[in-house]
Amino acid sequence: MDTGVRSSFTRGGIKSRPGAAHATGKTIDFLARIQTTDIDDLGRSVLTCTAWWGSGKQAAVVTPYHREVTERDWDLRITARCLRDDLGLDPNGPAAAEVHADAHPMVRAFFERRGQSPVGQETFRCGTEVTGRPLYTLHAGDDRGATWHQESVPNLDTDYELGVVWLLGVRPEHDYDALCELDLLPATADYQALIDESAQTFAQALVEQVPELLALAQRHKGRVVQGLIADTIRVRLYCDADNEAPLVTLAYSSRPLPNGVALMPRWQTRLVLAFFGADEIEGLSVTNDIGGEPLAADESAYCSFAP
Repeated sequence: MDTGVRSSFTRGGIKSRPGAAHATGKTIDFLARIQTTDIDDLGRSVLTCTAWWGSGKQAAVVTPYHREVTERDWDLRITARCLRDDLGLDPNGPAAAEVHADAHPMVRAFFERRGQSPVGQETFRCGTEVTGRPLYTLHAGDDRGATWHQESVPNLDTDYELGVVWLLGVRPEHDYDALCELDLLPATADYQALIDESAQTFAQALVEQVPELLALAQRHKGRVVQGLIADTIRVRLYCDADNEAPLVTLAYSSRPLPNGVALMPRWQTRLVLAFFGADEIEGLSVTNDIGGEPLAADESAYCSFAP
């Protein structure tokens, strides 16, 4: 039975659509279904996961979600200089490679090949010597490109390492010398764009998804509801069955999923406050269980009365 939760948000031009389902009144010891669609025209696998488990009073309700799943833990981005000067695209638009995959053969090659492996087979020696970074060449017909796998972005003050593979430059006619002469490395503006895009996506996801998950928990009082915020943060909610003073518990994973949004400092606080409608996290109670069950090793939890 569909519980009717439907929301969507876009990151890097890709739309994700969480959904929801719940178990019937019968006790279900365990039931799980995982379906993976065919790879789409951009090489993305789409995973649809539905799971129900539990027994007795602690039967769980899990919100399945549709997520474009890849095993990579790096973003694919194009520098603003490369977008403008080499590809003739708007440098103020999204830098995510998937957005521009149909705009230029080199971007298509970048998305497909670096989506499979962050490094290439051919080292770009000149570029490596000039930049001091391990650059690799990328071929698309007669065009030649330069890429760099930045395994950890020090410019981002994040709570975990975020890897990015950059398309740094493109030149036609096998012209490696001209490629080497470009200003190849990402500029400060490229990192700021990554911060801004991630912050906007995370904020939008909170606005759209938090109310829906709260409503789902209210409809299934006494059961645990699970969801995914911004394709990145796993959360669980439990609404006490007491109608006079329903207590709500939020548990969230401190280990963001790979290839999600870049989370800035204090993302945990923003997440918790969004669920409880509070101004200060200090006014909430810390708990070590949810619905009478212990937390997972990577979870933290807060509880308060329903907003």
